[in-house]
Amino acid sequence: MITAHFILFNVYLAGWLGLYLILFNKTTGFKMNRLILLSGILVAFILPIIHIHWTPYSYAGNSSALISLAQPAYNVGSSPSVSSRQYVAPFPVWKTIEIIYWCGVMVMSFLFIQKFIRFFFFIKGLPHHVEEDHIRIITGSDHEVFSFGKYLFAPADISPAIYQHELVHIRERHTLDNLLLEIVKIFCWFNPAVYWYQNVLRTLHEYMADSVVTRSFEKGDYARLLTSHTFFISSVAFTNHFFNRSQLQKRLIMLHKQNTPQKAGRKYLLIVPLVAVLIIISVSSFTLKNKVNDIISELSPSGQSLDVKGVVTDQYGNPVARATVTMFNTHKGTITNDKGQFEINNVSKGGLLVVSMIGYSTIHLQIDSEKKLYLTLYSNPSNLNEVIVTGYSIAKGHPIEKKSPGSVFVFVEQNPSFPGGKEDLMRFLQHNIQYPQEARKEQLQGTVVVSFVVNKDGSLTQIHTIGQTIGGGLEQEAMRVVKVMPKWIPGHQNGETVTVPYTLPIRFVLQ
Repeated sequence: MITAHFILFNVYLAGWLGLYLILFNKTTGFKMNRLILLSGILVAFILPIIHIHWTPYSYAGNSSALISLAQPAYNVGSSPSVSSRQYVAPFPVWKTIEIIYWCGVMVMSFLFIQKFIRFFFFIKGLPHHVEEDHIRIITGSDHEVFSFGKYLFAPADISPAIYQHELVHIRERHTLDNLLLEIVKIFCWFNPAVYWYQNVLRTLHEYMADSVVTRSFEKGDYARLLTSHTFFISSVAFTNHFFNRSQLQKRLIMLHKQNTPQKAGRKYLLIVPLVAVLIIISVSSFTLKNKVNDIISELSPSGQSLDVKGVVTDQYGNPVARATVTMFNTHKGTITNDKGQFEINNVSKGGLLVVSMIGYSTIHLQIDSEKKLYLTLYSNPSNLNEVIVTGYSIAKGHPIEKKSPGSVFVFVEQNPSFPGGKEDLMRFLQHNIQYPQEARKEQLQGTVVVSFVVNKDGSLTQIHTIGQTIGGGLEQEAMRVVKVMPKWIPGHQNGETVTVPYTLPIRFVLQ
């Protein structure tokens, strides 16, 4: 199955190759360059893994989320509810893409196996000599000069310089590099960067071997040797060839290139901060991976598409209104109506249904058929929190009494929060809120729900109360204490700060 990790692996691999071509491709630190290229495959594999996590959420008409400490949050205004959003059925193109992809993998696997078969048929019957660190295969033409593993293929009267060149490939184990890229190419056959990556690495192998040979042979003589042969390439494509026309010009240029270790050293010092930046971007940003997940979720039908409907009740059989019903890892979702009923269309068979409601335990259910669902939520009072003002005291843990119509509840990956968390919020309110004298005199008590917006910079705006007015200055006192709060830690969605409406219920109780 094609996953977000696999897609991002290809993206990071192409990006790493681009950095290499810009910074290191023309440097003469060949061993370091080889290490950089091989490390790039590992880096491309690891970076997508260290994205922190994915939180499913139900999507409303905007990017804001309504959160309450004690109840499902309520929206005042014209923002459409989740259930009013129209969804488009998943387009079956993803299944076609996967079929084409796996057909490509099968073809590439067949070609890979075919290369091995050709190799073994090629060496069958050829005379060979076992040397100290390699096996020499005697070929019938001076054009057939290449190496694979510990096998060195060359005619009996081969030039010592060419022989030494192929020995470098064997001793440096360049065949392992080639096989690794062949395996990557099998699964990433559609990615042009992989073929480019392989070509760059093979050319680097030739640079390495040439640099070793020219320590013992004159560069001019060796260059003439390179250009004086008729070129031949074996059908065993993952071998290292001495004669390769496409690499000839590059090899001749690099052969006479002046070594600049100090300049190259400064470039290599850039590797550490570059990797650090990539890791920071990967860890701190959810956007790229989440967008890929969204695309896959939307395009992948996972077989049959279903319509899901059902009823949500509590443990006493009473309907639960305004419960959030979402499909895990998608944007599909709704809320239950006053009868506890819900319906979500075009759901992938095998998908995970999540039903949640503040004050109740969450349900996770795999969807396998279109039968009507009867779901029971059980009370979980530990999920409830509100501020209670008794004279000048603050308490927590009692359910809110008042409700306002027009509910919308949307998850965000990171909710906005008071600096220091809920405990510091309670502590702040305890030291700053007062029970109005007018309300005490008139024996007024009840719950005031303050609604406000936590902006991207953490500032609080649009502070007002919602629900029935109690009077006696309770609403004004609740709004006053919110206005003097310090900046909050803003909410985050897809790695970005977002504007999030927030509701804070405050209960005033007289003793």
